[in-house]
Amino acid sequence: MVRFKIYIISLLILWLFTGKQLNADESILAVVNEEVITSKDLKDFLNFMRLQYSSEKDKAQVDEDLERMKPELLKKLVEDRLILQEAKRLKINIDKNLLSARIEQIKKRYPTDRDFQEALNAQGLTLADIENRIREQMLIYEVIEKNIKSKVVIHPEEVNLFYTQHKEKFLEPEKRELFVFIFNNELDAQDLKEKLKQEGIDKAINDSYLNIKHIDGVERGQLKKEFDEVVFLLKENEVSEVIKMDNQYYIFFLKKIIPAYQKSLEEVKGNIYNILFEKKMDEELDKWLDQLYKKSYVQFK
Repeated sequence: MVRFKIYIISLLILWLFTGKQLNADESILAVVNEEVITSKDLKDFLNFMRLQYSSEKDKAQVDEDLERMKPELLKKLVEDRLILQEAKRLKINIDKNLLSARIEQIKKRYPTDRDFQEALNAQGLTLADIENRIREQMLIYEVIEKNIKSKVVIHPEEVNLFYTQHKEKFLEPEKRELFVFIFNNELDAQDLKEKLKQEGIDKAINDSYLNIKHIDGVERGQLKKEFDEVVFLLKENEVSEVIKMDNQYYIFFLKKIIPAYQKSLEEVKGNIYNILFEKKMDEELDKWLDQLYKKSYVQFK
């Protein structure tokens, strides 16, 4: 694509050139070659993101996150438009069956089709909007796959060097296997504490009336501070004192201390490969996008 000459062009001519109609409540946020990105485009993108996360996070938190991310998301829209223009140039198409499968995955996040449709309506979206956005995502993925991902290579020597230089990242910390007993009254908790001291854990866990949680491996700092301080002072096969918190009573029994150890290269080479691959992907994607910017006309309004 020939680099666009930078010159002043009237918005009227630009809109006639793109064939896109600007509504009264819309404004132009960016120009990307012969296309424009409007406030409605950004709003639709935000609604799409909101739909993606609404079933996973609190609504107020989603709204707060998206508001903070607006400048970043506008930049993402510009980058997406550059990549989609490249997909058009390369004449890349998306398999309709793959598109349908992806939409079905989104639908499965909701209990029923009606819940999904209500979520669409709440965001002012239609199924066609979702299909179009998913198609664009898949096109973007295909372009990145073709131009970047397929060309990224990680050599075994790079994996070995990373392991040697970052061994501390692969130090498995000490963990503790324990049982937690939860009671609504202190008397029952004290009775069990004495029973654990006299008979051990095997007899106690066979009493089905108890509220027991088995934690296979917990690291320091993963429990509440008050619990953490108690658990990491216990010895193997030792029972804690009764701890009261939020009108409940807790007893901890430490079954086993799992010592810290250094993971071998063989254990972590897959993780290292993924770390290096993602790093190279990010670097190559930035370079490639920079090239697209340089040979394109991009202006933020």
